[in-house]
Amino acid sequence: PIRNLFLAGDWTQTGWPATMESAVRSGYQAAEAILLAEGSRVRLVRPELPPNGVARWFARA
Repeated sequence: PIRNLFLAGDWTQTGWPATMESAVRSGYQAAEAILLAEGSRVRLVRPELPPNGVARWFARA
């Protein structure tokens, strides 16, 4: 790790595929890391919602 270097983008490890949504999530994670380094406990990333409706069919696959 390099002190005070925070990276974000769809290519970072977010647990999601490389998509626009993953890039946004990565940005929020980087912002949280910066806030944490500054002593803040603000949470920006929300927990993932469980799939419901038709999405449940795809989640099982």
